[in-house]
Amino acid sequence: MFTYVLPPHLQGVYWKEYGLLSSPCFALSDLAVCLQTSHNPSVDSEVASDRFVGVVLAAGRGSRMASDTPKVLLPVAGRPLVEWVLDCLSGAGVRDICVVVPQDSVEIRAVLGSRVEYAVQAEPTGTADAARCALRVLDPQTEHIVLACGDSPLFLPATVAALEEEHLRAGAAVTLTSAILDNPTGYGRIVRSNDGVIVRVCEEKQAGQSERKLKEVNGGLYAFEVAWLRAQLEERLGPERIQGASSCSDVQSVSEFVLTRVVEMAVPGQRAVASVSCDPEEIGGVNTPEELARAERTLAVRQSADQAAQKGRG
Repeated sequence: MFTYVLPPHLQGVYWKEYGLLSSPCFALSDLAVCLQTSHNPSVDSEVASDRFVGVVLAAGRGSRMASDTPKVLLPVAGRPLVEWVLDCLSGAGVRDICVVVPQDSVEIRAVLGSRVEYAVQAEPTGTADAARCALRVLDPQTEHIVLACGDSPLFLPATVAALEEEHLRAGAAVTLTSAILDNPTGYGRIVRSNDGVIVRVCEEKQAGQSERKLKEVNGGLYAFEVAWLRAQLEERLGPERIQGASSCSDVQSVSEFVLTRVVEMAVPGQRAVASVSCDPEEIGGVNTPEELARAERTLAVRQSADQAAQKGRG
């Protein structure tokens, strides 16, 4: 029998909302009901609708995929990668979504149409610059954003809802997802102080020996307070282009400024950096053909669960 173990933050959600779980480990038939229902969770959906706008980063070139198709449009489980990301945000109650696209974005716009707003990142100068491009087209009254990568199709709506809830509860400048990995190679490590406060995220290429030993990694799904984020990005990036940025070891290229650098900017101003844990399965992004195949397998299991739930109701 196939079993699935829910991460701690989802155990409470599914027990409270659906009354299905007496244990975090349960059968595929139960998973089917949970996943089917989680497409439209009731957890804080009103909060998400009223106070959060979705931002999806989709301007990356995806050179390692060896394909002329934009990476976010590559098919996985019968749909473009980015469609899964949009569905996840919508399922969490996020109604307004802005997709950051490259200058030549005809194919992406043809697929997504008018259901989203677009921001253009003219040059691939980093995820922080991509976020700034999005902020410039959002309604000035936007309070918070939940930011996802267009090549990360495995997050669940319940995780987005938990992220938003914790972000507002903590009054945080930034809230991120985290996971514990036995083998964290390739992921940015979350560095905490002795009292457990997040102080920075250190990308692997800048990590020293002590940082490489850390098992807690950044999941790549964030919530930001817009006013705070805008101030940080405009100050660091300038009005037109990147002026340079340091990393946790002060060696990051001046040509790219990544969002993980923004996390440590909250520390000097004593702004909260919050986090929610998620299942390691959810943080799997797609940067290589092998990772695309892995996402295909994971989504196939979820689709089978959905189909089982539909048959059960019939």
